[in-house]
This record gives sequence, C-alpha cells and structure tokens, in this order.
Amino acid sequence: MYVRDLEGNEFAFQATTTVSAEKNGNQEFSCTVFPNKVNREFINNLTEMWEVVDHDDVPYKIIYAKPQGKGDSPKVQIKAIPLFFDTFERLRIYEEYNEHMTVQEFFEVVFSGTGYEVVIVDSFTAIQWEGLGKGSTRLEMFKDGLTRYKAEFRIQGDTIYLERQIGRDTSFMFRYKLNASNVSKEIDASNLYTYARGYGDYEERW
Repeated sequence: MYVRDLEGNEFAFQATTTVSAEKNGNQEFSCTVFPNKVNREFINNLTEMWEVVDHDDVPYKIIYAKPQGKGDSPKVQIKAIPLFFDTFERLRIYEEYNEHMTVQEFFEVVFSGTGYEVVIVDSFTAIQWEGLGKGSTRLEMFKDGLTRYKAEFRIQGDTIYLERQIGRDTSFMFRYKLNASNVSKEIDASNLYTYARGYGDYEERW
C-alpha cells in the first residue's frame, strides 16, 4: 500500500486497515497510522485530501484525519472514501438527455472523460430517460442508473464492474460525526468542495 500527497509524491506505508462496504452504499477505508520506520517519512504531513491506495489498487481519498499523541510523530487515525466517489461528486453533466438508452449507452454518458472505465457484466433492459443531466453530478446520475437498471457495482482499480443487483440497495453516505469534546486535532473534509457556474439570458442593449 502507499499514500500520495497533494503534490503527487508517493510513500509506502504500513498499517492494519479495515474496508467496510455496503452494496451500492457507503464504502469506507479506515486505519490508524503509527510512526514506525516506514511511516515516519510522511506521518507528520499526513492530512485530509491525500490519497491512499490499498492492496487491490483501489485509490481512496482521505476525508478525515485525526492526529493523536504528543511529540514529533503522533499516530494518525484516518478515514477515506473511494476516489471514484469523490471524483464523481465533483464532476457534473450540463447537457440534457431525453431518450431511450441501453445500460451501455447510459453509463458511457456518465463515465465519459472521467478517467474511469465501466464494464457491463450482465444484460439489462433499456429504459427511457427524461431530463437526464441538466447540471446533475455524475455521482447522482450513477446512483440513478443503478436504481433504474437494478444494478450493483464493484470497484477494482480504475474499473467499475456492473452486475445484476443481488444485494440490498442503500444510499450513499459520506458524513462523519465529530466529537467536539475531543481535544485532539480533528479534520473532516467530507464536504470540502467549492464549485460555481452561472447562467444568464440577457438582451443586447446599446
């Protein structure tokens, strides 16, 4: 496993990790990074928005970092979500689609230009879409597609595999409660996004 800082520098790291996942729902990578010989190279700088890549080559975005202890090398508790979720939450589709789409056509629209590949494992019935897009995030559209096509997904590296739904469909939740009484430093970047786009329709005046 390794971590990647905001400048793209990569560092090997050692930790006992936990990955919890629900079908089509919340997925979280968590661990406590201790200041051992391997981790000491980066642990003082480890913070939110860094990336961590697990043994299955799945990249995650760190959204919660909590240093604990005293001295120059405290241990750091981290929580992260798949980078796929983070990326698709930030990207929007402004075009509007009103058409009958196969599952391949729909997800090609959602994944186009994102750097991720989608692989359709099973067959699905084509459905009609009205008002698709219009400023929606790609994550919102991805979730809608899973619901309407009755599909579920799994992540492997930069590839998303879609299969017929066999598990329970749950909602995506990226929020974490913070304990304000804890005197240790806590950082929560689960909603650290800034985005603006304006529209106007003005008559030309002289």
